Amino acid sequence: MAILSGIILKMFKLEEGTKKFMRLMFYCGISTMLWGLLFGGWFGIPNIPALWFNPSEDPELLLSYSLLFGAIHIYVGLGVRGANLIKDKKYLDAVFDVLFWYILFTGFILFVLPYIPKVDAESVTGLVTLGKYLMLIGGVLLILTQGRENKNIIAKLFGGVASFMTL
Repeated sequence: MAILSGIILKMFKLEEGTKKFMRLMFYCGISTMLWGLLFGGWFGIPNIPALWFNPSEDPELLLSYSLLFGAIHIYVGLGVRGANLIKDKKYLDAVFDVLFWYILFTGFILFVLPYIPKVDAESVTGLVTLGKYLMLIGGVLLILTQGRENKNIIAKLFGGVASFMTL
């Protein structure tokens, strides 16, 4: 995919939309080769050694890394949103729309620690309890603040509850 799209990009004069699509295909091909190298999956050929680990042999490790990268993605996205709100001098919105989500997500992560492979459930009992309270606090704060643009108190509460649906 990378080679073919690279050739098409070099050899043909393309419209802007087609050029963007071919560039996307080129980068997707490069990404596919990189992940194939890391996980030992080249065109479905078996017994090629993986540079990182083989997800067929350790699927729980792949799930753990996927969840970790997803959590990093959420935290970075919230951080960017918070930085934009602070730049626009919307400090209260940054607290309501970013800090309270950080509290909820951090509580959730601490709460699910015992279910992560290779984590001793007994050693994280205190963190699980802390996570439970952080989730509760974050959830209540979000319900109370996410519908703040509505005029009616009932609409404000429903707006707060509805914010969980847009997650």
